[in-house]
Amino acid sequence: MRFTPKDTVATAFVAAVVVIYAGYLAFDGIPLVRDVTGMAAVGLILGFGSMALGIATLITESEILLAVFVASITALWVAATYVRTHVDRTSRTGQVPIAH
Repeated sequence: MRFTPKDTVATAFVAAVVVIYAGYLAFDGIPLVRDVTGMAAVGLILGFGSMALGIATLITESEILLAVFVASITALWVAATYVRTHVDRTSRTGQVPIAH
């Protein structure tokens, strides 16, 4: 498994969202993130890939949607990291993968 600089940056962003969300849950809000709207804004800033879900969370102010939003950011990171670091053992020498 080989981590690239892009993987490191993505990992840092996901870790930031998860740590902030954990603090939000544990302390019923943290500085600058006092409610669902604030947490959704943090997620939007750090994870544009889940933008539609983040916007829905901002509009509805739903705790459940917020949890799904944070989980989706984490799942996207896990999937992207796996795809970028997975070693394809099935390809033959000389063949170039179609997409990576």
